[in-house]
Amino acid sequence: MRLKIVSNGGVGPFYGMYSLQNAAIALNSGGIDDGTFIDYLNQNPSHYSTPFPIIDEEVNTYLTNAAKNPKAKLLPIKLNKNAGGYLFLAEYGCGGYYIMPVNGNGAGEVWYLQKIEANKLTWELTNADGELEQSGSYGHDDESDYFEIYPELKWNNNQASTVNFLEWLNYRQSIWFNELNNETTSVTNSAPVNLDNENAYYPLAVGNSWVHDFGGQEMITTIESVENDGTFITVNSLNPIKGSMKKINGEYFSDSHEKGNMQLVLKDKLVSGDTWEVKFKANGIDCVYKFTVKEIVESKLVEGQEYKNVAMVESDSNYLINGNLISINAFTQTYYAKGVGTILTTTSGVLGVTATPLLSYNLK
Repeated sequence: MRLKIVSNGGVGPFYGMYSLQNAAIALNSGGIDDGTFIDYLNQNPSHYSTPFPIIDEEVNTYLTNAAKNPKAKLLPIKLNKNAGGYLFLAEYGCGGYYIMPVNGNGAGEVWYLQKIEANKLTWELTNADGELEQSGSYGHDDESDYFEIYPELKWNNNQASTVNFLEWLNYRQSIWFNELNNETTSVTNSAPVNLDNENAYYPLAVGNSWVHDFGGQEMITTIESVENDGTFITVNSLNPIKGSMKKINGEYFSDSHEKGNMQLVLKDKLVSGDTWEVKFKANGIDCVYKFTVKEIVESKLVEGQEYKNVAMVESDSNYLINGNLISINAFTQTYYAKGVGTILTTTSGVLGVTATPLLSYNLK
């Protein structure tokens, strides 16, 4: 089996690969079973010998719908909790896992599994003075008997197909460890070549700096240095903690939300309607920022300066509590100009409305 040539668990991607001892997840709870893998097999002898129940028709329908609209959010396929024939590979977080069928249809492919929370959650949000501002409830009291699953996809000439375990692992590990893949260059303490900063939404080069107006203060962001692996180190005049940013195949990864947690924050090839998520912990709370490309315009005027080729990306702030996403109705709109960087940031919602415009910049 291909799992044997990789490792018996280990770091990355996401929360790490499960060892075979922990790859047996209790289907009725989504938690790791007590005891060993062999114990689980002894207690559930038919689980891995039972064929994975998803049929070709369901998969083909999913692939066809994906090809029709690659950016659309597709309806999941339902998997009964009592189904068998698969291993858990890794935990994504927020009740999500990656699984691999080991018997029957799709053996060796990778799927994303999402738990469906049934417990009702009542929540309240208060302001700094302890006054109640919002309240509500999520979920219901009925127990669901299925998981939602989605096949991992790859694309070729606008056609979608499923992904096998080694393809998935190579891709996810390359992002997790921030490897440069086929674009690796010899990097010294100067800007790597082939970053195409003229067409970049965030030009990366040592010495680049931007001055923004942050509530009447000058906020100066400077790219201080670059590591041998192509990770750029940034400093901010209003924040003593240095940040990291790395560009891989036109995508930007940063730990700006949680130190050491590099995640996708921006792309050079943006299309209106594009979405992605960033998950991190802040003050011990699980947070999820949902990013959406709201608009792409030919030009935008900021502080009397006209900038060309501008994209606006909005983030929606959410807390994850007991498996339920709770929006705090705080939105941030970031405007990026190609060849320049961030030209304006605005916020709206419970945080009030503020603006952080670009005053000046210096690019090497």
